[in-house]
Amino acid sequence: MLRKVILIGLCATVLIGCNMEQKEVNNESAAKAVILQGHRGCRGELPENTIEAFLRAVDAGVSTLEMDVVLTGDRDVLVSHDPWMSQEIMAMPDGSKIDPATQHELNIFEMTTDSCQTYICGSKRHNSFPDQQSVKSFKPTLRQVVEAVRDHCRKKKLPVPSFDIEVKSTLAWEGKYHPAPESYASVFLREFLTLSIAHMSTVQSFDHRILNSIHKQYPELDLIYLAERERSISEMLSMLDFKPYGISLDYKLWTDQKVKECKDRGLHMTAWTVNAEADMSALLKLGVYDIITDYPTQMVQALKKQGIQVYNRATSTEESL
Repeated sequence: MLRKVILIGLCATVLIGCNMEQKEVNNESAAKAVILQGHRGCRGELPENTIEAFLRAVDAGVSTLEMDVVLTGDRDVLVSHDPWMSQEIMAMPDGSKIDPATQHELNIFEMTTDSCQTYICGSKRHNSFPDQQSVKSFKPTLRQVVEAVRDHCRKKKLPVPSFDIEVKSTLAWEGKYHPAPESYASVFLREFLTLSIAHMSTVQSFDHRILNSIHKQYPELDLIYLAERERSISEMLSMLDFKPYGISLDYKLWTDQKVKECKDRGLHMTAWTVNAEADMSALLKLGVYDIITDYPTQMVQALKKQGIQVYNRATSTEESL
C-alpha cells in the first residue's frame, strides 16, 4: 500500500512538473508579442503579391506584410517573386496560358510597368495551395501596395502594418533580370525612400552583394540576411560588410545554437515559411518570435487561442521589437 502511495505521489510530481514547464513556455510566449508576417500577403488564401492578398493579411491582423520586388524596364519597383511572368501563377493578357518553355523570356526587366500589368495574376490557382481563392488581379508596384494599404487602414481605422521587402537578386540574373548591385540598390532606394516607410520597414535578400550596396548608400535602413542552406551564423555574417539588423532562415534551420549566437550578437531572428501551428510553437519555444506564414488568418487565430499577443507596431511599447 505504501509503495502504491509513493508511486502515485511520484507520478503526480512528474505531471505537475511537466505542466509547470509547459506553463512556463506559454507564459514566456505570452509575455513577448509575436511578430507575424503575411508571406507575399497571404499566399495560402489569395494569389501571392497582389493588393487583394495584402489587404486580406491586414484584416487578419498581421504585424508585417512580407513581399518581393524586382525592377521593370522603366526602372519601377514591381512587387513580384519572379523577374519573369511565371506560368505557375500568371496568364497572358488575353487569358491564355503561358508556355513553360518560354516563360523566362517574358522578362519583367525588359517590360514597362504598364505592359507588366496587362498580364493576369490570380485567375490560375496555385497547385500547392488548393484553398487559395481565385481573383483576377495584376502585379502591383511597391507604391501601389503601400498606397492601397494606407488607404485601407485609414478607411477601416486599422493600424498600418510594417513592411518586409525582399529584393530579388542573384549573380546569375545580373545583367539580364536586374542591373549590377550598386545600380540596383540606387534604383530601389530612389523609389523606396519616397514612400516614407523606411522607419517601419526591413529590407532583406539572399544576395549579400545587394545588401552591402543598399547599406553603403543608406546605412540607416534595417537589413536582414536571408539564408536557405545550412551555414553557421558567423559564416553568414562574414559575407557582409556591416552588422545586419537580423538573420532570416528557413524555419527548419533554426537550432538552439543559432538562436544563442544571434542573441549573443544582438541579431533579430526570423523564420520562414511556417504554416503549421506545431512548427510555430516549436520556434517560439526556441526563442524565435518573428514568424512568416502563408496562412495569416489561421496563425493569428492560433496565437490568440494560446493567449499570445500579435505584435502591433502602432501600439507596442517593446523597444526590442
